[in-house]
Amino acid sequence: MDELARELSVLRDDLSPHWDEARSERLYVGVGSLRRRRQVQRLSVGAMSVCLLAAVSFSALRGSQVHDQAHDRTQAAVTLASRLAHGASDMRPAAAAVTSVPAVKLTRISAGESLRLSDGSHVQVVSSVGELDVVGNESMRIDLRLRAGAAHFAVVPNHERHFVVDAGAVQVAVVGTVFDVERVEGRVRVAVVEGK
Repeated sequence: MDELARELSVLRDDLSPHWDEARSERLYVGVGSLRRRRQVQRLSVGAMSVCLLAAVSFSALRGSQVHDQAHDRTQAAVTLASRLAHGASDMRPAAAAVTSVPAVKLTRISAGESLRLSDGSHVQVVSSVGELDVVGNESMRIDLRLRAGAAHFAVVPNHERHFVVDAGAVQVAVVGTVFDVERVEGRVRVAVVEGK
């Protein structure tokens, strides 16, 4: 039995790890490195999750805004069509073509032409010598210049929007109305059909 105990003691000494300062330092550095890697992984996953959530939220918000803008324009067109159908169309030629105008381009329309502005308002040149420039065409700022002749305007109501027709010596600023402006030989005439 003594022999067995001695062999077990020798084997135990061989099996016990040799622990020294260098081994402790290596283990400490390894654990710290592992901790930093896991922290970086967690932060990376968190950052990617936040970016994905932000992208989805932005996409949903943008889709909602586009839908709201389309709905607003549809409502404005329905309102304008209703007003034109109830007597505001007496100065419009029967076969006038309606076009839309881009927001940034200076556009000129002349006799018999009409267009729909970015805010849903409708403009038509009604005299044979008429010329109208679209200087600014953004949803919250419309600037028009009547160079000559007469034009008919059906403006969608909006108290926050800037809508001005420059007719030389006279500038007509409106909130939402149906009116005519005529510029002939240095004189300007404004006739309000509906609104003020």
